[in-house]
Amino acid sequence: MTTEELIKQLADPQMRDAARDRLIKSGAAVVDELHSALATDLETEHHRTIIRVLLELNDPRSEEAFRSALDSDDEVTRAIGASGLYKLGAADALEACLRTINDAPDMLHYDITPSVRALTAMGLPVLKSLLPLLEADDERTRQHAQKVLEQVTFNEIKRELNPPPLSQRAQTEWMKLWEANGSYQWNAAGEQRREAIKLWEHWIKSR
Repeated sequence: MTTEELIKQLADPQMRDAARDRLIKSGAAVVDELHSALATDLETEHHRTIIRVLLELNDPRSEEAFRSALDSDDEVTRAIGASGLYKLGAADALEACLRTINDAPDMLHYDITPSVRALTAMGLPVLKSLLPLLEADDERTRQHAQKVLEQVTFNEIKRELNPPPLSQRAQTEWMKLWEANGSYQWNAAGEQRREAIKLWEHWIKSR
């Protein structure tokens, strides 16, 4: 079966998974044809699936395709684009993930999005750029930014302490840090949020 035929099968819910697996196994050889398909008029789900295949392939040639996905009207496509730029280590990956921090939330965990995961993986360097989102007008933006702040700072405390398995020490020490820095809460009063942000700004500068 040709690559073109497999790409067409991505539009069929019954054939999609098998076609996706075969394309991924084909590796770099199918990247150019996947890019060509993206330039055609596609249904939203078909377009998403092609972008997801490119995300799995993680080929540097897809950088511009991921960047273009950021301008999509579809939030899932935007989220995949930002994740793709992160996986490729693109220079604008941080900016892309901040921009799409609210896109495509997990159905079971609304405070988690693909860009929340990517920003968390980036670690401490993201926090300076993240701080303004903690004071955004939009509540969902503040909620997602808080999740990144929580996870990044907990991971940093855990890395420093290197506690034994099943130990609660990292969680205990992180809670002390969170409380010392104002116990930021995305839906708290503005004055309380701003005070906590100032404390976190000082902590970040001290690292």
